[in-house]
Amino acid sequence: LVLYILATGMITSITALLAGITFYVIPNNFVWLAFCDLEAGLYANSLLAALNARALFSRRSSNSESADDREMSMT
Repeated sequence: LVLYILATGMITSITALLAGITFYVIPNNFVWLAFCDLEAGLYANSLLAALNARALFSRRSSNSESADDREMSMT
């Protein structure tokens, strides 16, 4: 779950914070616009990472459930 959160939201959140901070600190400069441009690509990559991670997480959850079922059937 932590890996999923890091893959989908942490990097985009940091980039959005950087854009906001640079806009507040240097309002007469367009440095913040570079972070906004970078952020658009990061959102697209985040979406693709989330879609790719679904298969991995579903396999992991099905493997852990089947292991629990085997333990219960042995007792």
